[in-house]
Amino acid sequence: MRMWMVNPKYMCSSHLLGEHNEIHMAVGYLREGNHLGRYASEKLIQVNTMLSRHNQLVEEMLSRGYKHNSPLIFDPTEIAGHLFEWELSVVIDPKYSLNILMGRCSGCRERYLQNIGRMDLREKWEYAIHKQPNINNSSEKPKRYQVENAMQLLDDIL
Repeated sequence: MRMWMVNPKYMCSSHLLGEHNEIHMAVGYLREGNHLGRYASEKLIQVNTMLSRHNQLVEEMLSRGYKHNSPLIFDPTEIAGHLFEWELSVVIDPKYSLNILMGRCSGCRERYLQNIGRMDLREKWEYAIHKQPNINNSSEKPKRYQVENAMQLLDDIL
């Protein structure tokens, strides 16, 4: 289960529909009285925004012509009593998620590039650096040739 928390316009159909489905799964899991454990500790699920995130995903699904027949009826107070406080306070960093998603999925990268005009210069630079084949981990320092290649890519983007 994972909530990407990136702008749904940037997500390919598989990731858009997948996150929508996983929110429904997570709510069912929580209703059964389960803890989020690893999903929360690794910042994959953000409980306090599940309903609003679901609605964002549905809005994008409808704009792409999908039908939506699975409303999410979810009151966080119904599950708050059996979760640890830290599970309720998890916040997912959308920029970090976006970097991961761009590295994993060519469909999401393509959709992201379609919206490149909305990006600021720093986001364009981060995308150019992480597009390099040997940069798979955002904490890995880029090598000189990768920076030069990224600069060329950035020139092409701009």
